[in-house]
Amino acid sequence: MKSYLKHLSRLSVTLLLIISTVLSFQSIAFAEDTYSDVRDSAARLADVIVNEYGVSGIQYALISDGETVLSGTSGIFNIDNTKSLDENSIFGIGSISKMFPSTAIMILSDQGKIDLDKPVTAYIPEFKMADPRYKEITVRMLLNHSSGLMGSNYNNSFLYDYRSAFGHDNLLRQLANEQLKAAPGEFSVYCNDGFTLAEIVVERVSGLSFSEFIRKNITEPLGMNNTYTPLDDFDRGRMARTFVNGEETPADTGSIIGAGGIYSTAEDLCRFGQAYMSSPGFLPAAGLLSPDAKAMTMQKEYKRGFGPDQMEGLFGYGLGWDSVDAFPYSQYNIQSLIKGGDTQLYHGSMIVLPEYNMVFAALMSGGSSLFGQVMGQTLLLETLLAENEIEEIIPPKQLQAPVLSALPPELTSYSGIYISSTEMLKINVGADGKTVVTSISDKSQPNEIYYYTAEGVFVNENGSKQFSFADESNGKTYINLKRIYNLPDLGQTVSTLYQYEKTEPNIIDDKVQDTWDARAGSKYYIVNEHPYSQFYHRSESTYFEIAANKELPGYTVQFKIVDDKRAVQDVQIPGLDGRDLVTIEILSESGKEYLKSDNCIYISEKDIVDIYAGNAYCTIQEDGYARWYTVNRKDAGKTMTVSLPKNGSFAVYDEKSCIYFSVVNGNRPVVLPENGKVVFIGEKPGDRFYITADFAGNRGEALYRQALSSENERELSRAAELYKSALPLLRDSGNSLAFDCSEALQRIAIIQGIYPYTKEAVKELIIQTYPQVTEAAVNSWIESKELETYYYDGEEYYFEDAAANLIYRHLDLMYADAARQEAYYNLVLEINKLAEEEPENTWQQYQKPVTYRGTHTISIPRQELPESGTYRIWIPVPIVGGPQTQVTIDYVTPLKWVKQPPSINDDIGLLYLEIPMEELSEDLFIQVKFSFAHYEQRFTVDPQNIGDYDKDSYLYKEYTKSYGNTEITPEIQSKALEIVGAETNPFFAARRIYDYIVNNIDYSFMPHMALWPRTAQAESVYVHENLRGDCGAQSMYFTALCRSVGIPARSTGGYQLISGDFGDHFWAEFYLPNYGWVPVDTSAAQTAFYSEDASSEQRQSYIDYYFGNQDSMRCVIQRDTDETLIPKANGMVLAPLAIQFPAAEYSIPTGDIEDIFVNHWTMTLEK
Repeated sequence: MKSYLKHLSRLSVTLLLIISTVLSFQSIAFAEDTYSDVRDSAARLADVIVNEYGVSGIQYALISDGETVLSGTSGIFNIDNTKSLDENSIFGIGSISKMFPSTAIMILSDQGKIDLDKPVTAYIPEFKMADPRYKEITVRMLLNHSSGLMGSNYNNSFLYDYRSAFGHDNLLRQLANEQLKAAPGEFSVYCNDGFTLAEIVVERVSGLSFSEFIRKNITEPLGMNNTYTPLDDFDRGRMARTFVNGEETPADTGSIIGAGGIYSTAEDLCRFGQAYMSSPGFLPAAGLLSPDAKAMTMQKEYKRGFGPDQMEGLFGYGLGWDSVDAFPYSQYNIQSLIKGGDTQLYHGSMIVLPEYNMVFAALMSGGSSLFGQVMGQTLLLETLLAENEIEEIIPPKQLQAPVLSALPPELTSYSGIYISSTEMLKINVGADGKTVVTSISDKSQPNEIYYYTAEGVFVNENGSKQFSFADESNGKTYINLKRIYNLPDLGQTVSTLYQYEKTEPNIIDDKVQDTWDARAGSKYYIVNEHPYSQFYHRSESTYFEIAANKELPGYTVQFKIVDDKRAVQDVQIPGLDGRDLVTIEILSESGKEYLKSDNCIYISEKDIVDIYAGNAYCTIQEDGYARWYTVNRKDAGKTMTVSLPKNGSFAVYDEKSCIYFSVVNGNRPVVLPENGKVVFIGEKPGDRFYITADFAGNRGEALYRQALSSENERELSRAAELYKSALPLLRDSGNSLAFDCSEALQRIAIIQGIYPYTKEAVKELIIQTYPQVTEAAVNSWIESKELETYYYDGEEYYFEDAAANLIYRHLDLMYADAARQEAYYNLVLEINKLAEEEPENTWQQYQKPVTYRGTHTISIPRQELPESGTYRIWIPVPIVGGPQTQVTIDYVTPLKWVKQPPSINDDIGLLYLEIPMEELSEDLFIQVKFSFAHYEQRFTVDPQNIGDYDKDSYLYKEYTKSYGNTEITPEIQSKALEIVGAETNPFFAARRIYDYIVNNIDYSFMPHMALWPRTAQAESVYVHENLRGDCGAQSMYFTALCRSVGIPARSTGGYQLISGDFGDHFWAEFYLPNYGWVPVDTSAAQTAFYSEDASSEQRQSYIDYYFGNQDSMRCVIQRDTDETLIPKANGMVLAPLAIQFPAAEYSIPTGDIEDIFVNHWTMTLEK
């Protein structure tokens, strides 16, 4: 196996995921109408959100002075793309819904029916709570988030396509047992329950259902014909589809309508937003609310309590609005009204600039409301600029590394433990101003380092976050954290929040502490959610885990222990991080242990029994709770079929996720996973589920699924055993998964072959390879993570070429090899001689052709080949194009296996054969002879005579896209922009990228076959993250960087003649109008550094030559990496990114690596 892996280690690879090419503003042509640039920008940003931020579909609109400036969409409507997303597609708007009860309250206030400062009990007499202060809660406090309610009753609030008013109908009952977290009006912190309560206030005062009230008083008057609540009758087929883990889900349906359950469109929300404009120019909007009512909603309500100013923040609450003075509008003295919305599936943002009569809305399936908000701020500012309302758009804030300043000694007293509703931190303020922040609640998080600065704040290492300590009037100390969010290709925003509250140990009885410590690691599983609840579709939503907390006695993570059965969250943090507090309580019912978290009830894992994997039934008991079961090892792999009661459901989980939910996947048989769980959820007591479970001929498939799970956990040896067991079962039953199983076995063997060494073994290998190196140096290389590793089977394994790569990072090792030094110095002299020669014609790029003849030979003894089945073989041959001409296939034997003419005029040169083993009676002998001419390339480029790119052309689109191993991540794009800087000339920009790679990326043999598509990491990303790569990987990184700034580029592969022998090689090309494809070879240029005797002038001449010039010692096989084979392979060949040796595919899945043709293949190339 080593032979072909070593052979492949000189290939180059490029990862290209589908990320749209982003045009710079300078390249956008101005149209004649005022808003053409804004529309172009909107389309670009929408594409970025879809292509780079995981959003499946987005819809957006902007109105200015009653005119629709823009309205558009990007992405897909459904998974099959059988219906187009358009302006009438309906989305859930999440918490933007809160503006409907807010507006309804203000309408009733205008009518004199509601006084905002009267207590809620004046309108809902039966409203009661366990905390007597509830009587002080006013209607205003519901809308400005200062009611003091604990936060959100989510029980049965988020369902799949099931109309329910549970959240609304049960709120008063649920609140009756709750405490307040703060005195009403003390501070504002995000609160969903306040808006459901406001929804009920509207109903009690108006005498109408909330859905009816908003229809009669808001949506119908404003012509919002596409706005509905979940209780309305409308065509749900118009709803943009939502996805979880790539699966299309049923309709997102909320039972807390006023807090987050309304559906709408971007255009409808813009119509709604006009009601808050100063002069909307739309009569119904102008008359919806009085000027006083509008003005009241825009007041800085959050300032009634304590907390940081929000001029550089996102949560400066008004009445209903998330913010009434947010960044970046505060920089322009412009008031903005912002409301975002997020359910688990839909996301959106609405922004109103009342003084400028503008409103923007964006709605998304997937993603985050923040994406829409940042998109909106960009487009609103561009619209203001287009209308001459502002003089310029202020550039984004630049991140600056902190400069350490002397720390006032008293600040060290702020060291300690800080908590929020979801996190716990330890902060150590050093006397030198260096502050270490450690996550207690998430041990996987690395420590963060902050530095005290002259501005009196602590700043993190890249300048994106800064904090100070705030001692508030309530006697508590907070961390006031300001954070700059840079969203690549999208924009920037800033948040300022009190994010954590300082806390002290909670002194409790040792026995109570021991009781909670004994529960550490215990999981409890939800039992009182509706059968259609979205909770069951997300494994992380189904359980509550108790964790130990040794750092802070008297706490279990964020929960303060009260007694042996109860713990509470009692932080009082304004803004966002003190929201949704709960009390947990341990209960015992019918001999089983449960955990109650407010209104959600969970059963202890220790009381869950094994499912009987045979013919049985499960009945929902009188408590109505869902029934949970575990899957034991002997029943794993069995296929379970369930007959469901009306409106019942069931779900199956492996150790990591939900693998099946009948509401989403339909009622069908499902294979039980090893160490899995099953839950049956009924609508009422007495509901019965009839179960049958057996292998039903699917044992092979079950084993395959288990193997896949083990592989995902990096338990490769166990996965290989399971795959080996599954393969004959799948193959014998004719299951198509046999081929996937075979590829999986190959994949594991390849990864284990590429990473074969343990730590001790690689240490021994290095010492043997470089006896002059000290053991201390070897240990430092290992401990500093300099060597390439892959984690599997519980430990790190080291790359097969880990030792060989060291000479490229430690040139003293290279210089100690006299033979290498002589070869490298001679090569430098040879290329310098080429560089010094005058081109034959300065106007002609191809010169001095050399003719080559080559021969492929494959010779395999018959006994080494199987008796049956068919091999498909692709043999690489030269292609015609650019500097390579006169390609001929001179001889092929035996012709009878050849199935199509050689593809010498395509993007990849291949001779394709099919060899039926049944017809092969003697040793296999294949020989292919070919010839070609290759020219030296000498480009003389006039930088002032470069034409414009045709950005609509196939060439531009094809060679600026992100695909396969030439993946363009936001980080790569950011690096490209950093390298290129202000340079706009593509020739000079490409040279900057070339110089960066030559001088900053170490040459390194690569684990090509352990990267994409076998694993998720692309070659370009590997190079970017590790700053190392071979010829192919460097070429793909060059290509990705060029494409990131709009320069078409590709990675060309084949062979290069070095020291009289042809070896596998890749280089890159970038495209210049008026010139064509210009070659660059970064890894060849780096050879200049490997000769210790070469002068600096000789080295620079060598490096300069390989930018825009190329020797004739080449053979081109493919124009770019990841080219599709001709004809296409059925599965994955050994090295799919580059065909530099014969590729083979066998018709019978065996699990063996198809390397026999490589191991019996030779190639000669000579002039």
